[in-house]
Amino acid sequence: MGRWDDRPDDSSDDWRGWKKGKYDSRYRGVKNRGRNYSSTRSSSKAGKFIGILVVIVLGLIFVPVGILVLERSEDSPPLEQFNNFMDDFIKSITPKPLNIEEVEQKVHELINEERTKNGLNSLTLNPVLSNIARQHSQDMATRDYFEHDSPEGKDFEDRYKENNFNCEIKISESTTSTTYATGAENISFLEGYSGEIRIANAMVDGWMNSPGHRKNILTPYFEKEGIGIAKSGNKIYGTQNFC
Repeated sequence: MGRWDDRPDDSSDDWRGWKKGKYDSRYRGVKNRGRNYSSTRSSSKAGKFIGILVVIVLGLIFVPVGILVLERSEDSPPLEQFNNFMDDFIKSITPKPLNIEEVEQKVHELINEERTKNGLNSLTLNPVLSNIARQHSQDMATRDYFEHDSPEGKDFEDRYKENNFNCEIKISESTTSTTYATGAENISFLEGYSGEIRIANAMVDGWMNSPGHRKNILTPYFEKEGIGIAKSGNKIYGTQNFC
């Protein structure tokens, strides 16, 4: 039984703007293992400023109108109706908390869409792999780093072992040796993005536009994956593990 492992030199390209994205992949097994590509998206701060200004203007228009309407109502006291109106208004303009599970599910769906377009089988979402991925994303978010290896030097194979997850996919065999693939990992960092669908699209687009990540996603013999997302402020960390 033999195992083959190749780790090429690291390369990266990091552009920093209002919205930032960094993507990194690693492969342990028959193909490449390493950091392959960095990708970003940018956006103008002017758009955000205009959006805030529009909300303020609408508030100045509708709040007085709402007060006049409520004062004419006989169903309840004007003050109570005004308080209810303001509560609803504030809720409507307050960003809702990010639904992490929805992002993870959407990323999984987009990954399978890419595999289907390329004539490949869909991956199953494995709960153990997803837990491993979440642990790494949360660790990166908590300790503010963006690497496959933790500060202690543990990589994804170490995380597989710590969670009693064994990944061995036989991909070739001869009279003298057998070759196994033992998994792969993609990671992503986004800053300044909001909305579950928008975040998922940005993450998968970044991976698919990177040769190394794309190769991991479109590896024919992978059968399962885990997706883990973590958030720290306006920073989003994503990890994708394969087997």
